[in-house]
Amino acid sequence: MSLFDWQEKETLVKAANTAYDQGAPIITDREFDLLADTGLSLDTRNFRQKVAHPFPMGSLGKIKTEEDLMKWIGHGQQPFVVMPKKDGLSLRLSYRDGQLVQAVTRGDGQVGNDVTDKVMRTNVPKTLPRRITIEIRVEAVIRKDHKNRFEKNLRNVAAGLIGAKDIRPDLALIDCIAIDAVTECPMSWQEKAQLLKDLFPEELVVPMAYAIPGEEPGYPRGNLWLWMKEVFQTWEKRLPYAMDGLVVQTFPAVHAPLPPQDDLIPKDKIALKFGSEEAETQIENIVWALGQHGKLTPVLEIDPVELDGTTVSRVSASNYSLLRSAGMGIGAKVMVTKSGDIIPFVTNVVQPSIKGLGLPNCPECDAAAVLSISGVDALCRNPECEGAELVRLKKTFEVFGVDFVSDATIEALFRAGFDSLEKIFFLSESDIEALPGFGKKSAEYLVSTLKNLEISEAKVVKLAFLKGIGERKAKVLLDYYGSLQTLLVEVTTEGLAEIDGFGPVQTDLLNRRIDAVTQKFHLLRKLGVKIIPHTAAAKEKTVVCCTGTCTRYSRKELKEVLEGMGYEMVDSVTKGCQLLLCDDPGGGSSKLQKARKDGVEIRSYVDFFLERKD
Repeated sequence: MSLFDWQEKETLVKAANTAYDQGAPIITDREFDLLADTGLSLDTRNFRQKVAHPFPMGSLGKIKTEEDLMKWIGHGQQPFVVMPKKDGLSLRLSYRDGQLVQAVTRGDGQVGNDVTDKVMRTNVPKTLPRRITIEIRVEAVIRKDHKNRFEKNLRNVAAGLIGAKDIRPDLALIDCIAIDAVTECPMSWQEKAQLLKDLFPEELVVPMAYAIPGEEPGYPRGNLWLWMKEVFQTWEKRLPYAMDGLVVQTFPAVHAPLPPQDDLIPKDKIALKFGSEEAETQIENIVWALGQHGKLTPVLEIDPVELDGTTVSRVSASNYSLLRSAGMGIGAKVMVTKSGDIIPFVTNVVQPSIKGLGLPNCPECDAAAVLSISGVDALCRNPECEGAELVRLKKTFEVFGVDFVSDATIEALFRAGFDSLEKIFFLSESDIEALPGFGKKSAEYLVSTLKNLEISEAKVVKLAFLKGIGERKAKVLLDYYGSLQTLLVEVTTEGLAEIDGFGPVQTDLLNRRIDAVTQKFHLLRKLGVKIIPHTAAAKEKTVVCCTGTCTRYSRKELKEVLEGMGYEMVDSVTKGCQLLLCDDPGGGSSKLQKARKDGVEIRSYVDFFLERKD
């Protein structure tokens, strides 16, 4: 446990929760786990209605070595089941008579937050094929093939979407993977697994590998650790979702419907991690780098250790308060791990720093840092700090996406006196060639590239460097206003309209700083940068199928009305169908049966058109 004041830790937790709610986490998933291991409760979305769970939803203990696995599972013929550990958000779904009535986050394991309104917009069965009352535990995840749509870790994206105050269109990208069920009657694991397959579409049920003595597929022979690692690697390649290990559960023949113990760390279930070897080391020094918005980011210089075949001497961290709260100052003893090509990270603080951690000085101007309003980050607030302009120039060329123009190139130009975008753009080939380290070819390339530079209107907004408003947010703005010029005029004269995905903090920031976007727009045009007009993304239509008799419209009229409302009408309940309209939702037609099996929303014509009228 850290030696630092508990209240200070709680300040970091509150700030982390606020940022997490806004979809812009200030700490990584691993840092989240690190703080949680010190006993802190990072319960997000505190503004939502609290709901007590009917059974404990505990987090899992972690096992990372073969020795610990064999101690836990035993060397005998112990039956167990293995499943992927999804890198997502854990939820509990309540179905009553086959209808989804509530969705709740895990929270602290005893009490969670009601997120029913958000989960209803995800890819989750709203109606089960049986009129059953059941609690199903799911993991909310986003497929790996959507990674390029977002600037953040997909786990953080899913959590941010479900935890946000407003309804966001990207909720439709979230899949809810069923991993467990609690029923009124006791069930064996085999029965429970079959039940999940019967209730949820196959792609929304977590795969399981059984190891039951005397039964198929038979108990693994040889090295149990290697068998589990092979299972993990197979799933990691095949499954469309990110994994961060395996869940291993031992079980008797029949489980009671509710866990008998109140302990939030299950005794019969663990998370198995296949990360590379860990090593204990000591923090020798902390180097600070100036980042965007004046943030000072730390890098830990450690006593070198061998991990995964490489020598590790530097470990990245994210912010000042995380280091201080976890006790990671100079002299602290820490556990460091590295897996494959992943950047090394601290997994545990073995012994906190005795010296503690004071606020650093800016590495560029040597001014004393100050704490951010949230109390999380160390900031350089020196208005004359030259390093701030260098950071902006590096970020600008990063947004430009210019190949072969590195941070080192920009820094060399900056140190030579070309310390603004205008000065760099107006350089001639001879000017550049005369600089140390530059040759004729590099000079020709840079000048030619800048003369032919093209960027999107969304990137122009991003280049204003308004905190929290990146390219994705800019596209949302441009989809709403149609073009950058319309956006600049209307926000300047009338203020930002209420737009899904923009909370009060970002709305206020854009209203106050719209001039920064305007200035950047005019500067880029002056420099001859071609700005490509924004093209709004085509909106996907909700696919609807109709069955039975609609007393209000003929079938032809019904098709015209639904298409006029933005729906796409199809003749059968296909895989992409999202809504089935009918005269009697309780009927037994083949379309109704298929819709129930596939989890398609079912509405009566009367209710559907009455809701639209209201």
